[in-house]
Amino acid sequence: MGQLGATALGPTTEPIAVPLKDIWRYGGPKRAEAYEEVKAKRLRAVKRGRNTLVLMKDLKTYLESLPEFEPVHATASVQSEQSLQRRRSR
Repeated sequence: MGQLGATALGPTTEPIAVPLKDIWRYGGPKRAEAYEEVKAKRLRAVKRGRNTLVLMKDLKTYLESLPEFEPVHATASVQSEQSLQRRRSR
């Protein structure tokens, strides 16, 4: 797998799998939402004994399947800021 970075102790490597409750550390959803995503079959998880794990390749696939971010048009931002200022001045 690829390297995430380096520390004073040497290079750090990406894990093959992480516990479902910890996938938020790698950009995934927090625990409750992660279990919902598994139940809805949008995120694949595996069992190893009592542990529920998510393979990094499956987490990457899940993240790549999410909709692309579309920023709000600048005019809408300006209009909402102006509206907020008007409410404050009343």
